[in-house]
Amino acid sequence: MTIENNSEINPIVVLSKIATKKNWCANLYCPVCSHVAMRYALREIASGVLPGTEKWVLNARWPSGLTAMKGKYGSMPIEATIPEWSVRHEHAISSIMANMSIEQMAENVSFPDFFYYMGICLHYVANEERRSRRVTLSWVPQILSLFKTALDDETESELRQLLISEDTLSWKHLQKVQDRLSKVVVDDEEEKATPPGVYYVVMKSRLEYNLAGGRGIRWKALAEVLNGALLRQEYPPVLYAYAFLPSAAHLLMKVYNAKFFINYLRSHSYQLMHENIKRTESEENQKLIVNEGFWHDKTLIEKVSNMDGLMRHKTNIENLSVDMGYVVEPAHWKWSSATANDMLTISRPEENNFSDW
Repeated sequence: MTIENNSEINPIVVLSKIATKKNWCANLYCPVCSHVAMRYALREIASGVLPGTEKWVLNARWPSGLTAMKGKYGSMPIEATIPEWSVRHEHAISSIMANMSIEQMAENVSFPDFFYYMGICLHYVANEERRSRRVTLSWVPQILSLFKTALDDETESELRQLLISEDTLSWKHLQKVQDRLSKVVVDDEEEKATPPGVYYVVMKSRLEYNLAGGRGIRWKALAEVLNGALLRQEYPPVLYAYAFLPSAAHLLMKVYNAKFFINYLRSHSYQLMHENIKRTESEENQKLIVNEGFWHDKTLIEKVSNMDGLMRHKTNIENLSVDMGYVVEPAHWKWSSATANDMLTISRPEENNFSDW
């Protein structure tokens, strides 16, 4: 049963599908946007406006939909605090969540994205859940049934304990289930979900542009988002090398979940680049970016399995500016780890870089 052929699907599933397609932030403690799009979306659902319908203001592309939400509900606080809406609204969201089929969610939203959005929803009904436990009593049996073969004894025991205690299901429980599934789940393209490790990543932009004339602000925006993640995420990435070139960003890093992290970089960097793009790009290019996005849909994510591979990728990345004819020495390209600057924190490669968190 998919969204395309069933209009009666649970609103939380529809919301998660939209959020994944639009690359909405799903970081519960995001230092850049505090997942504001999801928070406004939940406020809409709690007020009786269903996602994807004509009245759903967030159908509009970023940032016009968020601007409309700000006018309707006011500004969201930077901190993602729980008591943002009334007991009535929290009850409404909780009831919708309790009626949700997790199997339906997994059919319609890619792994691991659906776990992230379920976790955000749980966070914002925490007060109601302590009173009613309706989501816990609905979701835990489903999780135990659907994912039993992937769970270890400890995780399964913790979940079963929730059914007989006064404790409630939280995003931390979902994180444990997701971690177990990451070892066995295959995504829609039959590629294995990205486990913790060292990765070479290439994010391609849709426009090849000159870094002069102030356009370098786009790479500064990407660096700002990347720096925020390096400092603040629960499992902060470790950056070994980078090169920002006119048409692509090359990164070499140890990261907990590469797929999720790249989506995070794509969405948040574009938000910071938006005003610069409006000032510097032609009307035709602006339409292209609005319709297709600043970043290409496909991102190269290559697993690096040993120290030799890490050092080879590091050397290749830092020599890209020379290979492409931009400079004669790697250190002359300021948008790279080959030059001495404080734009990004670079870590020294070591053998223990290949151990898990």
